Amino acid sequence: NGLTIAGGGVQTLGGNGLINIDVYAGSLTIQSGVSAHGTGNVTLNADAGTITQEANVSSATGQIFITGDAINQNADITTAGAGTINVSADNGNIDMADGTTTTSANGDIAYNASNAVALSQILSTSGNLSVTALAGAITDNLADTNGGAAGEQGVNLSTSNTLTLSAAQGIGTTGDGDIDTTVGTLIATNSTSGDVFIQETNGLIIGGAGVRSLGGNGSLNVDVDAGNLQINSVVTAHGSGNVNLNVDTGSITVNA
Repeated sequence: NGLTIAGGGVQTLGGNGLINIDVYAGSLTIQSGVSAHGTGNVTLNADAGTITQEANVSSATGQIFITGDAINQNADITTAGAGTINVSADNGNIDMADGTTTTSANGDIAYNASNAVALSQILSTSGNLSVTALAGAITDNLADTNGGAAGEQGVNLSTSNTLTLSAAQGIGTTGDGDIDTTVGTLIATNSTSGDVFIQETNGLIIGGAGVRSLGGNGSLNVDVDAGNLQINSVVTAHGSGNVNLNVDTGSITVNA
C-alpha cells in the first residue's frame, strides 16, 4: 500500500541481478537510486498509483520497465548497449521535468501515456524511439536557456533510426514549443485536434505512415535546419489544415 525507496536505494552489485518492485495499491516514490548490475533488468510497477521518480534509475545494459497510473520523472533513466526502456502511464500523463534525460546506447525507447506526454530529452544512438499520447498532446518541456534561436534549445528526441510520434491533441506548438529532433526517419500522426510542429537539426526522411493530421483541421509544420528533407511517404493535413515543409540549407525530394 504505497512505497518509498530511500536511504541506499535498491541495487544489485553482481551476477546480472534483476530488480523487480511491484506496488499493488498506492504510489511508488523513488527518492534514492535504483541500479541493476550487468544485463539485469529493472521493473518498477505501481498498479493503482503514481510513480514519482526523484533519483536515477539505471541498468548497466539491461532493460528498464516503469509503469504506473501516471509518471512524474524528475531524474534520469539510463541503460547501455542494446538495453531497451519502456515508460508507461496507464491512467494519466508522463511528465519529464526540464533537463531530465532518458538514454540508451543502442536500444529502443518507448513512452506511452493514456493521456499526455511532456518531453525533456529521450536519446538513443541507433534505437527506435516512440512517443504516444493516446488522449492528449505531446509537448516540449525542455526550457529555452539561449534566447529562443533555432537549434539552441537542445533536442527532445535523438536517434539515427526512426522516431514515431502519435497524439490526439497536438504534437508540439509553434515557436519554442515545437518538438526538437535529431533523427533519421520521422513518422507522426495527430488524430483529433491541434497541430504538428517538428524542428529537425540535420536532415530528415519522412517514412512509414508519413506525417498526418486526421482531425480538427490540423496543420503540419516540419522545419529542417540543415541537410535535406526526403519525403518517402504521405504528408496529409486534415480539412483546411496547412502543410508547411521547410529546409533552411538543403533540398527537398518528394518520392510520395
